Amino acid sequence: MPLDPDLQELTTARQSIISYDWVDNADGTGFVGYYLFSTEDNSDKNYHLGRNAVYSAVTEVVDGTGEDFDLTTFNKARIIKGTAQIQIPFNVWGSGTRTQYLTVTLKNGATSIVSVQTKTIIAATATVQGVHGLKLVIPETFFAAGDVLRLTIVPTRTGLGWDRYGIDPMNRQGANTNPITQSRIFIPFKIDN
Repeated sequence: MPLDPDLQELTTARQSIISYDWVDNADGTGFVGYYLFSTEDNSDKNYHLGRNAVYSAVTEVVDGTGEDFDLTTFNKARIIKGTAQIQIPFNVWGSGTRTQYLTVTLKNGATSIVSVQTKTIIAATATVQGVHGLKLVIPETFFAAGDVLRLTIVPTRTGLGWDRYGIDPMNRQGANTNPITQSRIFIPFKIDN
């Protein structure tokens, strides 16, 4: 029996479904969570942002010097706008008094978009550990196909000692960033209605 011609238009049309959380759709913003992690080969250590919980080459950054965590290039144009949430576990130890804070900057490649600073941690002959909970208020920012979203973390410190922050999506126990090593950022992408 042949298909009714009135039904052919519906059944032969292209089939696609896009699903959004209702709140995201109502707000016009969808949050995407990314883990911070590293890879390492014979010649280089690289830092990345990724959606999957993978094993990082190292569980923590020790006495960082300014690490760039890059997302892979965008395959299509995207717009970010809203308040990003960031969680970074830390551990600071001082021989005498050690102070440390992190400056976290969101970038489009090398161009800075917005920056925020953590509270200053003071470790006086003791270990201080916890989780930096930060928010970045991001103005509407256009990313073209081929652009790279980058998160840069720069520690500033004084005094003797060491400081570390966790970067393991699998949340393995670090040497000193106990008990948490998983850092995340939640980016607000604009949804076209």
